[in-house]
Amino acid sequence: MPPPPSDETDYNRICPEDFEDRPGRVIKTVKTTETCIDGAAAGPAPIALALDRGLEVGAPGLSDDVLLVADANQPVIHRLSVGLEGATLLEPIVTGAPTNDVDVTPLVPASSDPEDRSATQRYLYAVSTVDSSLITMDYAESSPTFGAVLPVLAGVSIRANEENIESRNRVRSAFSNVRAIEVITPSYDLEEDPSGATAPEVPEDDICDPTDDNAFALAQDEANLRGVFLAVSLSNGSMYFLDVYDLNAPCRGGEGAIACTLAETGPDQFASIRRHRRRFGFTPSSLVEIDGTPSLQFSTAPGQLDETTGNANASDGPGLEFIECPTSMSNVFGIPPDQQTDGLICASSQVWSSFTQRWDAAWEGRIVNSDGGLGRFSDESFSGESGNWFLAGDVPFCRIGVLGEQGNETMTGIPGIDALNSYGGDRVLIVGDLPPNRRDDPECDQFTDLQDDVDDFPVWFPIVRAFDDELEIGPSQNPNRYTLEQVRYCFNQFTQYQIHTRDAFTVTGTTSGFIHRVIPDPITNECIFDDARPPELDDVDTYLTARAFEDVPFTNPLVSFQIGAFDEGLAITDSTVALLNFNILNQFTPLLLDTGGVQFSLPASMLFSKERDQLFFVDFEAGVRRIIFSPLSIVQTFE
Repeated sequence: MPPPPSDETDYNRICPEDFEDRPGRVIKTVKTTETCIDGAAAGPAPIALALDRGLEVGAPGLSDDVLLVADANQPVIHRLSVGLEGATLLEPIVTGAPTNDVDVTPLVPASSDPEDRSATQRYLYAVSTVDSSLITMDYAESSPTFGAVLPVLAGVSIRANEENIESRNRVRSAFSNVRAIEVITPSYDLEEDPSGATAPEVPEDDICDPTDDNAFALAQDEANLRGVFLAVSLSNGSMYFLDVYDLNAPCRGGEGAIACTLAETGPDQFASIRRHRRRFGFTPSSLVEIDGTPSLQFSTAPGQLDETTGNANASDGPGLEFIECPTSMSNVFGIPPDQQTDGLICASSQVWSSFTQRWDAAWEGRIVNSDGGLGRFSDESFSGESGNWFLAGDVPFCRIGVLGEQGNETMTGIPGIDALNSYGGDRVLIVGDLPPNRRDDPECDQFTDLQDDVDDFPVWFPIVRAFDDELEIGPSQNPNRYTLEQVRYCFNQFTQYQIHTRDAFTVTGTTSGFIHRVIPDPITNECIFDDARPPELDDVDTYLTARAFEDVPFTNPLVSFQIGAFDEGLAITDSTVALLNFNILNQFTPLLLDTGGVQFSLPASMLFSKERDQLFFVDFEAGVRRIIFSPLSIVQTFE
């Protein structure tokens, strides 16, 4: 069953209410894909259980329980109807990936509107064994999309450049694995509708009233959890929570009776709550913004950027050009001189998928993780093809995003992508010391201090074709200084090397890294663009690129800018330095519970006590631990 699209009608609480009138304040819609089963290994591997107790407590009638079984080998959740006379297999839920944990929510209202109290929605969560992501499925039996995998994330993930799985249908956990999940329901029960309706049920506890000063004050602490949430324990000893239904939502944003208004005062002018997204630890007074003043260094000039002109002060190098921010991004730097453009630097306003990080755009800079030490020149490839080759099996070139010459004339209407389609290829730099047998050879004197002089005297060759473990290279572009034959003679053994871009800026984020969609061809092993993730004109989340070209707008899923052209009078050489730096600050940080404290923690299975509104979890290092939710804290440990 294909899932419905994610849109502005989703459960959400976004402040201020007229956020759409504020530049860059958007709720991004998400396209979805139909789940499929592809290449599953034979045989089930049941690994975890959850019990769906049928109709909710208090509802009329009876229903068999349903046993949910996660499968570590097949991309399905098995279901068994469990009654007094035994168990019966039901249709499984197709997840698209094997899973190692599963849980189900009670019925919850569809929105955070205080007038919308009918509990009609239900969700199933599972943990993917492939990448430790969280998968969300529609589990309301009356829903036409029952069993569909739902879109839960608008924006690129940290690992989107490493995987071919549809990133928008997953909640990622950065670089920590999920150990366990558990649906928690503090202060949440269902009762018959007091209005007299027989169905559906409504939450028993009152939803927060912003005019109630006491209730409002309690709601300001996001660690006071009332409602339905998913607890997620991680291998790094921390625990975060996904919002499913927050009884405090109407009181988060603004102050007292003016909650979620345009009031410019108060500690929580902005609120961001969405179903299936991480719960934030506080509601800050600003959105994603620039931290400090960006700079664009040219040669040795500091190059601090002027926000009214985009020029780099005290520099004769390029500056930034004013651009129109893409949809879902807002201007974070630059005061445009007219109303035709937005700013100099735009950043994603999707607070659930934006990171606090530094961005660098270095002219012909090094590609992240491209440093190797076992490269050697050869006159034939690993497969025996003749030519000029550089063999290096210690770096997976395609995985890190290396490209050879591109001859794709396809025009997408996206300037940065179109420039990449005709890209001339990266370059390989030789940065190692001379091998012992060449250190005293007078013909190699110019390469003696190559490692120390790599910035002033780079020795490099263009990459004609890139493969996952080898590079076809072209002749020296500086034959008056060195030739390929000279370098091959002097570096006749394994040597150190780096991969840099060519005639382009290398754009990297300290958290998101070098974003790309390069994969090895399944037949030839050549580095190609992944056709399963094509760029789409109206969706910046698909702009998976990290090469910015002069005087061409650059956009990836998180930032957008345009570096101007180099002045025609400037001599651009191999040692030219041009470096754009800026810091993006996302003040929306997740609510985290550090389960370790002063000692190492390895949380495993969890169990919520509905009667006590408490969560118990097994910690392999500390024993059994007890958590309460008003406020969120660990209150007891059993050795």
